[in-house]
Amino acid sequence: ILKERITRLHLRPGELLMVQPLSKELGFSRTPVREALIRLESDGFVEEADGKKFRVSELTLKDIIEIHEIREMIELHAVRKVAHRRSAKLAGSLGRLVHSMELMMQQKNHVAFFQMDMAFHMKIISSCDNRTLEQLVAVLNEKIQRIRHLTTFVYRRLEDSFGDHSFFLESLEQGDPEQAARAMKYQLDQVREGVIKLFEDGTIDFFGGAGLKR
Repeated sequence: ILKERITRLHLRPGELLMVQPLSKELGFSRTPVREALIRLESDGFVEEADGKKFRVSELTLKDIIEIHEIREMIELHAVRKVAHRRSAKLAGSLGRLVHSMELMMQQKNHVAFFQMDMAFHMKIISSCDNRTLEQLVAVLNEKIQRIRHLTTFVYRRLEDSFGDHSFFLESLEQGDPEQAARAMKYQLDQVREGVIKLFEDGTIDFFGGAGLKR
C-alpha cells in the first residue's frame, strides 16, 4: 500500500512518515508498518529521518537521469530485437494498448493511462523472451513509475505521450529495427527533457516546491 502511494505520488517526495499515524490509518499494528518502511528504505523509496522517523525519498535530477540512462539501454535493445521479428501479434497487442491509452487520455484518467503506458513497454520487454531482462525491468519499473506520474501529470503531456507511442507503433509495424529504436529513443528523450524542464523552470507546484532536488 505504501509503495503504491509513493509511486503514484500520493505520498510526495520529502513527506514525513510516522509509524503510529500510519498504523492507525492503514489498520495494522506498528510492527508490520515499521517493517514495511524498513523494506521500502532498502528499496530506495524511503529514508530515515530524525532517528525513528521516516520520509519519502526525494527525487533528484541526477537519480532520474541515471534511471533514464539504464531504461534507454534496456528498451532500445528490446525494441531492435522485437522489430527484427516483425510480429503481427505483438503489433496488434500494442495497437490495442495505444487505443486504450487514447480513451484514457480523453477521459483524463491519469492512473489508467499510466497503467496502459507501463503495459505497453512491458509488452515489448516480455516479447524478447528473456526472463532475466523481465525481472530487471520489473524492479526498475517501480522507480520509473514515480517519474511517469511526474512527467505526465499535466494533460498536455498525456497528449504528447500518446502521439509518441503511436509514432513508435508505426515504426515497429514497418519492421525496421533502427527506425523503431529511433522512435523509442525520441519518446524516452521527450520524457527526460520534460523532467529537466520541470527542474529548470520551477513548474513543480504539484509538489508544493518540496521534494525535488538537483
